[in-house]
Amino acid sequence: AKSSAASSMTPGSLLFPIIVTIFAKATLSFNIGLFSNFSLNSLWPPVLCCPGLCYMEISVKKNENQILFELEGSLDIYTSLDLKSSLEENVKENNPDVVIDLDKLTYIDSSGIGILIKALNYIQGLNGKLCVANLKPAIEKVFKVSGLTSYFEILSADEFKSRYSF
Repeated sequence: AKSSAASSMTPGSLLFPIIVTIFAKATLSFNIGLFSNFSLNSLWPPVLCCPGLCYMEISVKKNENQILFELEGSLDIYTSLDLKSSLEENVKENNPDVVIDLDKLTYIDSSGIGILIKALNYIQGLNGKLCVANLKPAIEKVFKVSGLTSYFEILSADEFKSRYSF
């Protein structure tokens, strides 16, 4: 005897859209039916992101009270806690001057934005300042759309090089 769940399965209820979202990480639109009304937008470069496959490398450099965090990869739900841990581990003194270099950051989601806001609050609680530098156009757009440009000091490549000597 077939279970009621098995008998109600149709080709249109396959899990294809879920698999596509794992590989696409972009704007998707589709109906429940397989391939009906299916579109992918802004897929270049393609981003493969699911647990265990997303990565972010964090490089930390210190020069007296100046601390540089260089991020490479994706700052998202899977990697944002790594940045939180690194910040808490490396920023403990009062009056820190922290800069997060986003030159090699390829993707940021709401979890990444949340960690950056928490970092800003944490560093301001230590009477310090936090800047972000070298935003690529796509990352800068996320900052503008989310209103973060009014909270964070954003440094261009030239401003970053003139202010910090790492």
